[in-house]
Amino acid sequence: MINMTSRHLILLLLALFLSPVAQAQSAKRSLDEFFNGLRTLQGRFEQTITQNSRVIQRTQGALAVLRPGKFRWQYESPFEQLITTNGEMLWVYEPDLDQVTLSALDASVGNTPAILLSTDESLDKVFTIVDAGLKEGLNWAMLDPLSEQSTFRRIFLGFNAHGLMAMDIVDALDQTISIHFSELRRNVKLDPKLFEFEIPAGVDVIGGE
Repeated sequence: MINMTSRHLILLLLALFLSPVAQAQSAKRSLDEFFNGLRTLQGRFEQTITQNSRVIQRTQGALAVLRPGKFRWQYESPFEQLITTNGEMLWVYEPDLDQVTLSALDASVGNTPAILLSTDESLDKVFTIVDAGLKEGLNWAMLDPLSEQSTFRRIFLGFNAHGLMAMDIVDALDQTISIHFSELRRNVKLDPKLFEFEIPAGVDVIGGE
């Protein structure tokens, strides 16, 4: 079954300042420069989930994005799980369980963190973006969802001179999902077939009817 953390990342898959004004402009420029003209994104990630300062889970894997609407989020260790969508159908494949869960995407995707990487819509239309300051060498933007139906409370994006480096998601259960990116490559050629999924023979299929 898909846990709540997976749902947040499915309905997944990426620094502004209030003062002084010069810093706010610089941070907004970092945000705008990263997302403006972004067509594809490919790289790796390390993810840590914490609650009340206690580490619940650590994972790592690879990601790919083809805008608009397509993304692939693949956990490699300590367990395997593939979350991918072609913009219409969403697949969650869990090899250890011999199970794949299918669901159709709809407008609700716009209320999830996945919009940060996979949509062409302006972030200002979906989030209130405010200064979160400098921390651990990164300029952080704080994004509050405008929709009351969001499954998360807040998102933080961390930038440096190389672009997007980190994303923190605070969910409704007060868990923090911290994602650190590496080897990110922008606008590389990606085969659309990467975002399709052929269901292996013999696995249990949930949903999709």
